[in-house]
Amino acid sequence: MLDIAKILRHMDRDYVSKENLESVYDLGLRLFRKDIILFSTTREYFNNALREMMTRERHGEILDRTTINDISLMLTKLNINEADFYDEDLQTWCLQ
Repeated sequence: MLDIAKILRHMDRDYVSKENLESVYDLGLRLFRKDIILFSTTREYFNNALREMMTRERHGEILDRTTINDISLMLTKLNINEADFYDEDLQTWCLQ
C-alpha cells in the first residue's frame, strides 16, 4: 500500500499538475461518491441505517455519537449532505 501511495503522489506531483487534471485524491472521492454511496442499493441501505439510528435516539436509546459524527464528516467531505442526499432522503423524513 505504501508503494501505491508513493506512485500516486508522484503522479499527482509530476503528471496531474502539468496536465491540469483532477488530483488522484479528488478523483477517488468523486468516483467513490458516484459509484458507491449514490448507487441506489447502497444509498437505500445507508438511508435506512441513518433513519434507524435517529429513531432509536428519539426513543431515548443512547447511541455512539462518534459513529454519527464520523458519518456526518464523511458526508461533508463527499459533499453528499448538500442537495441530493440530505434534502431528498433525510430532511424530508426528519420533518415528518
